[in-house]
Parts: sequence; C-alpha cells; structure tokens
Amino acid sequence: MLQGGPEISVNLAIGREARDALYHMLLADIASIGDISIYLSTNEAAHARRLRQRYEMDMRLLDDLGWDEATDGEQFVITMPSETLRPTLERLYWSSTATLAYPAELDQRTIDHATQCSLVCSELLSRMGERPGPESTDVWLTVQSEVARRVVRKAGLRMDVHGYWTGPIGQRTRSLAQALDWGLARLARDPE
Repeated sequence: MLQGGPEISVNLAIGREARDALYHMLLADIASIGDISIYLSTNEAAHARRLRQRYEMDMRLLDDLGWDEATDGEQFVITMPSETLRPTLERLYWSSTATLAYPAELDQRTIDHATQCSLVCSELLSRMGERPGPESTDVWLTVQSEVARRVVRKAGLRMDVHGYWTGPIGQRTRSLAQALDWGLARLARDPE
C-alpha cells in the first residue's frame, strides 16, 4: 500500500460460479501456510514474511467471498482495497494459468477450477482497468506458462499422483504458485 495515501476499495460484484473458482484456488494456496515455519526454521525470514503477506491478502479476499465452501447467496461483492486486490488477483491468475500447463497430472475438477479462476481473474483485472486486450493476454499466457515450465524443470519440482507438488527440500503443496516460489528460491541460491 502507498504510504500516506487513502485506501481505495473496489466494489466488484461477482456471481456464484466466479466466487467458487476464486475460493478453490485460494484454498489450494492457503494449504501451504505451514511453509512459513519451514522458512523461519531455515533462517529465511524474508521468505516467511512475504508468505505471511500473501496469505493475509488471500484471507482478506476470503472475508469478501465467505469462508465456508457452501455459502448462501448468488452475488458476492469484493470490497478489498484495489492495491491489495490487484496483486492477489494477478497471483491467482498466474497460479491457475500455470496449473493448466500440466493437465495430464490433474483431475478434471482441478482443471475446471483453474480454468474458471484464470478467466475470472482476467475479467476482474480488466474491470479494474488492469488487463490489456485479449490479443496481449494470449501472448502473456504463453510467456507465463513457458516460464513456469522452465522453473519446474530446472528446480526439479515434481507433482505426485495425488496432485501435490514436491519442492527441492521435500516440502509438499497443492499450489503451483508455492511450488514455483520454492523453485525460484532454489534457483536464486544455486543457479545451475
């Protein structure tokens, strides 16, 4: 958030299907919240702090979407500040798009959630004035998926038959974004 500036909240209304897609990707991301303690135990406080901030934004979005999987209502209003919502949506978009780069290793439900989430995030970012037209988005998706493939390959990340990613020191998560964080951290310490 900008220092000294007012928080400008958005009021974006979404339907049940869009809410459910965001909800399931948030759950996949939050499933690796225990990684904060792993980073703290390995003296990587900066990584732990970054994850705390990320999960804090995830949970703030859950405040708007509802914490229960089954919740009443057909319309949901996202009211979080745009400075917090934008990076959250961008990360969820990235995570869902990168997840789709490995469809053979995923069940149909995960593929459906990831596909819907990428579409919802793109639409919401567009409504916030943050996403270029569809031609640029297609190029952006291609570039992001290729980067994810390279990180997965170079860092030695693996997905098991249950849909869990295994990181360089044996961590497990269902979130591709988290697995990519592990891979990037490993590559930063040991580029080759």
